[in-house]
Amino acid sequence: MNAHVSTEPYAACIVQPQVTVPSKREEYKKIIQHYNRLIDFTVQLYSLHAPVKLVAFPEFFLQGSAAALVTHDQKAYKEIAVEVPGEETELLGQKAKEYGLYVVGATMEYVPGWENRFFNCAFIISPEGKVIHKYRKIQTGPALELSTSPHDVHEEYAAKYGWEPKTLFPVTDTPIGRLGTYICYDGHFPEVARALALNGAEVLIRPTAYLEPWTSEPMDWWSVLNRARAIENTCYLIAPTRGNIVGPPGMPREWSGGRSQIIDFEGRVMCMNKTTGECVIGAVIDIEHLRKRRMQKVDMNHLAHLRTEAYVKVYEKAKCWPDNQWAAAPPGSFRDTRRATGMSVEGLVKRGIYKP
Repeated sequence: MNAHVSTEPYAACIVQPQVTVPSKREEYKKIIQHYNRLIDFTVQLYSLHAPVKLVAFPEFFLQGSAAALVTHDQKAYKEIAVEVPGEETELLGQKAKEYGLYVVGATMEYVPGWENRFFNCAFIISPEGKVIHKYRKIQTGPALELSTSPHDVHEEYAAKYGWEPKTLFPVTDTPIGRLGTYICYDGHFPEVARALALNGAEVLIRPTAYLEPWTSEPMDWWSVLNRARAIENTCYLIAPTRGNIVGPPGMPREWSGGRSQIIDFEGRVMCMNKTTGECVIGAVIDIEHLRKRRMQKVDMNHLAHLRTEAYVKVYEKAKCWPDNQWAAAPPGSFRDTRRATGMSVEGLVKRGIYKP
């Protein structure tokens, strides 16, 4: 029997960058050079508190904004989507290797063989500079992005990668804890974070490109959902979002509300920036404290009290958003996604779930 190896407290940090909407991949090298300088600053600042072991970037931190590209033909996405691993993750990996830390982000991913499609992919780069974790967004946002969910191509995806929970919701065991990722709109669905927790996740990382009016009061879905996911799964939650957007004319720079945050496993906000600008924040993660809390035989031990069998048939019968929705071809415009949403709503009415 192996002796337990203690995980020392460490600093997890978020880079909330000002993002630029590029027109071609050649621009990424300059963007990543700036991000690597921000990692330098972050490590120098937060090493005063604890060793910096993780730095997280938001969704679309390379592409700026998916919604800014709606005037493009789907084929144009191939020009700005990247392969993971690829040249861009190698550049970030150099900095991960230099400091011996994990770098997390989410990007539009091109997968050879799936022409004219892209996935919304979260990744983790190891202290050795290698991509060790990939998660493809399940709950893509039909109103704001045209990326493909594995669920949209269920049969083909299952044939290529499998359809097991650990395939769809991967958790990577590391010396700083078991890490799981999910992306932006995924956070509106408790099933995604719960699936990661049931696969063993201790630290949830949610790269996001959140927008107003859902970031700030009076709605502030952003903080509400982050805190709920942390509480119900007894997990730390690291939630990086983007700052200002430098995009095409007519796009407001402060469309993103900022407020990147780190939440502890009791739902407390450990840190949160209050600017829409470019900044860095950090907090100390204590995995041993989390593990002790999970082992307590007390009330509010949510995973231990979960009665899974009671819910199985509810999901089997619901059939809300159909799988293989875009198996033949990805949606060509947001008109297509709105039409599909309308059909899903009609189905919910027919089954008596929604009452018109």
